[in-house]
Amino acid sequence: MVHQSGDIIQRRYQILGRLGEGNTGITYLAKDQTTQKQVALKTLVLRQAVNWKTIELFEREAEILQQFNHPNIPKYLEYFVVETERDRNFYIVQELAKGKSLFDWVQQGWHGTEAEIRAIALQVLEILNYLHTLNPPVFHRDIKPQNLIRRADGQIFLVDFGSVGSTYHNTFMQGSTVVGTYGYMAPEQFRGQVVAATDLYGLGTTLLFLLTRRSPADLPVQKLRIEFRSQLQLSPHFADWLEKILEPAPKDRFASAEIAISQLQPPPKQSSKLSIGIGAMSALTLIALVVTDHYRYAIINKVGLTQSAYTSIDHRDLSIKEYLSKGGDPNATDIEGRTLIYQAIALGEADSIQQIVAKGGNLQYRDHQGQTPLHEAAQRKPEALKAILALNQIDISLKDKKGKTAIDYINSEANAQLFVEHISRRSQIKDQKQQLIETLIQTASQRGWLNLVQSLTEGDVSTYVNLSEVFQRAVANSDAGVFRSMIAKQQKLTPDMLNQIHFHELKFLTPEEILELLPYADALDRGGNTLLNFLVDRVESDQDVQTIWKLLQVGANIHQSNLQGITPLKRASMGGKNRPMREAIRLAFNERAGVNPSRRREEERIRQQEQAERNWQSENAYPRQPRDDSELSNKLMGIGSAPSQRNSEYNRNR
Repeated sequence: MVHQSGDIIQRRYQILGRLGEGNTGITYLAKDQTTQKQVALKTLVLRQAVNWKTIELFEREAEILQQFNHPNIPKYLEYFVVETERDRNFYIVQELAKGKSLFDWVQQGWHGTEAEIRAIALQVLEILNYLHTLNPPVFHRDIKPQNLIRRADGQIFLVDFGSVGSTYHNTFMQGSTVVGTYGYMAPEQFRGQVVAATDLYGLGTTLLFLLTRRSPADLPVQKLRIEFRSQLQLSPHFADWLEKILEPAPKDRFASAEIAISQLQPPPKQSSKLSIGIGAMSALTLIALVVTDHYRYAIINKVGLTQSAYTSIDHRDLSIKEYLSKGGDPNATDIEGRTLIYQAIALGEADSIQQIVAKGGNLQYRDHQGQTPLHEAAQRKPEALKAILALNQIDISLKDKKGKTAIDYINSEANAQLFVEHISRRSQIKDQKQQLIETLIQTASQRGWLNLVQSLTEGDVSTYVNLSEVFQRAVANSDAGVFRSMIAKQQKLTPDMLNQIHFHELKFLTPEEILELLPYADALDRGGNTLLNFLVDRVESDQDVQTIWKLLQVGANIHQSNLQGITPLKRASMGGKNRPMREAIRLAFNERAGVNPSRRREEERIRQQEQAERNWQSENAYPRQPRDDSELSNKLMGIGSAPSQRNSEYNRNR
């Protein structure tokens, strides 16, 4: 199905134009008529899919996008399916990354300096480090200029986490089953292999395109190694770094994005004496051999190798206690402008935080983003935040470069509660304290922390919170906790709330939690589906079957058509996974519809017997007239010559 400008999808998304097209997928620029915001609407048409693997990858992309929470990855909004009599369309909706792809920037004449290219590399590496450290890790597999969106202020966004078509541009080679784009693919991708270093190679080739303004496939190659040095004038350090990330063998590249980050910044200039003394040995080796153990990390700080020490701490190869005991400076910064206290917070080590402060660690320090250690702690484990707040040395009203306080970054209700307790203890000006509490209420409302909102407001939650918006956010984020909180606080859902979502978005709920929705058995979602449609489609366990039975008991309508004209009864007959469970559902629906399955089976058995007799008669040349319908009916009723009244009664029962 090809959409035209002006088309409305799911009574919500108005098509404004195309963003890109792949082999089987098209992505549209659309307007969300509910929020009035522009979004990227990606679609895959079943009939146009190359194979079932294509559909599987599209659905997996939707699942993967839901787990992301990174400022440089456009936020996942929803996934839905539109069924018609002849086809099935799959849709993914994401926030629109405003800007132009790096490819378009270059095509339109942009020339990036080496410093700008480094800045882009650093942002992409931070995104890749986030993806690769997820559990399980996520490998993008198609890093290239078309999939990196650059805003006018230089911020980079990574898009397209599928293998069908780019959210913004085509992802695939025509006629190829290999995931990736020729010229930007690592050699191992042609063998169907992918590791963290695969994405690093894609970043390297992308940087070459930005520097040379040519496709990497057009650059000279020797033994699979791209020979770029003759094409460019780069600083020696950056050229060496680029060569390392472009090594043909994955084992010869940087082992991780984090290591690539640590090696990206050029080392500071060292004194001539130290340079002569180092010779062929690394600075770290010389320090280990020459200086006393007591001052090891003090000298490492002096020669600009703090990042190496912090990387060792992050990998737990070096403890914070040992670093401090051997002269390490607690206020030395890494490439992001962060001191040792940030490392301790990230690791959740409350004791280490106290040790750092005792050694003179500065809690008022700000990193390159203008964030204090408290900003970092608000996003980490409660133990770290509790330790920072207990020191009473940071003004919680301090704002970063985005104008946000630490409260704006709170990532859990437990951390929010710690801020509440801290504000209550502090002897602050009444107006200032009230302003902080109001900020907490706003943050808690946005996150859907209804328990906290109720405790802060001492009143009706709905007075301060738009429950419909909270519910929609909870569904979009698969947050079962908010759903449970709404039920526990007797903040009842309404049919209007359910009409703003798709029931399949509730797949994160357990069958027991779905039972809480029994009062809404006849409520319709945005696609006109009832809970029955959703459960029949997803049936995964005996509990799902039991929930369906209970819906039927409270009068759920098995004949309610959705917008595609499909009823729960029809959906149950369409087949799918978990065959035994679907058979149980069909039996339940037949019983509700007044159909006796055993009678139908007996009717089929008798028909088969009649057919066998006719076949035998035909083969043995004994002419015989087949029984008429009344004879079959009589046989089913177990009588010889039933009166017409009984025949009529039987036909009515059928």
